[in-house]
Amino acid sequence: GREKEADAPRSGGLYDHFVRTAGQVPDQAVLLEPSYGKGKTRVSSVTYREFQQLVNQYERGLTDLGLVRGDRVLFLVPAGLEFLALA
Repeated sequence: GREKEADAPRSGGLYDHFVRTAGQVPDQAVLLEPSYGKGKTRVSSVTYREFQQLVNQYERGLTDLGLVRGDRVLFLVPAGLEFLALA
């Protein structure tokens, strides 16, 4: 049933690689995000630790809403940090 799917551990793939890398180099930048305004370009960075915290925050929030592994949802978010964290 649905509960067993939700309790199933994540297996292999991109997420496991991300978690391993975040554990090895938590303070390394995982994402550089440019922003533009007033004729200037600024670049902010997000570390693996910060990104993993955001991913976990979204996961907890979605789980609290009742979503489980295998559910299909549609998110309308702009490309960038939030999109990657939700993906």
